Amino acid sequence: MQPRFDQPVDARQRLSVSARSPAFLAPVIAGLAASALSAATLPTSLVIAVEDPRPLAAAAKELGVRFGVPVSYEDPPYSDPLDLVYSKEAEGVLIPAGTGLAVEYGYDPDSGTGPLLDPLAILQAFIQQHEAKDQPGRFRVEEGDGMYFIIPEWVRQGKEGLVAVTPVLDAVVGLSLAQPASALDCIHEIVQGAGFASGAQIELGMMPFNLLAQTPVTLEAGALTAREHLAAVSAALPRPVTWRLLYSYDRQTYYLNLALVPGGAAPVLSVQPPPQDGVSIDPTADGGG
Repeated sequence: MQPRFDQPVDARQRLSVSARSPAFLAPVIAGLAASALSAATLPTSLVIAVEDPRPLAAAAKELGVRFGVPVSYEDPPYSDPLDLVYSKEAEGVLIPAGTGLAVEYGYDPDSGTGPLLDPLAILQAFIQQHEAKDQPGRFRVEEGDGMYFIIPEWVRQGKEGLVAVTPVLDAVVGLSLAQPASALDCIHEIVQGAGFASGAQIELGMMPFNLLAQTPVTLEAGALTAREHLAAVSAALPRPVTWRLLYSYDRQTYYLNLALVPGGAAPVLSVQPPPQDGVSIDPTADGGG
């Protein structure tokens, strides 16, 4: 199910002077329309709703697709039966047991500047709602150089309950490649270094291979976290990338997927009212990995 944007019906869509209206009603209708237009200048709101086994990853992707906001996401190592369900799309494959989330934010349709977007506040609201609904994992959000990172902090582990996790991309990596090097070679070395330092199995997933292979970048040789190195690679590209580091319980492996950040677009609006409980859920949907 695709994330949905909801907007209250604009008063201008409700009031119009019909060509078939009696002439004596025209001033009355015009006056009502003017009052409605005045009220419509007040800020209203939109709802970003996502439905996915990894709803925070879906929220990160949605901010990129709709507004060009670069948000990256990292899984914790899910292992507890309460946090895993069998996929509806891949038989026998366990995936996180996340569902739906939605966040409302201010929007002034007459401002001419689009949504009053505060990415950090929106992401924090998603994370708070995720925790309140006791969905798999506990996360924090960090911001740096115009990029945002959703990072795991806690994960459920049987009788121990929630235990702190050390994010894989917190691993400190020193680069030995001669600089400049292709972005793809740098990513390979970052992933290998993070896997060695953390003891985790990490493999490369989907990414814009041609762009990465053909773009030379120069990175600091000093020891930085894998996340900082990846952010530096992104900043050096003609178009920035974000990542989704996804954990497979069945394979005990992380997969690093990178995607180009879209240019951002006006929000897609509908006249459907926001869901009453703040969450739009399709019980037949399965976002898979």
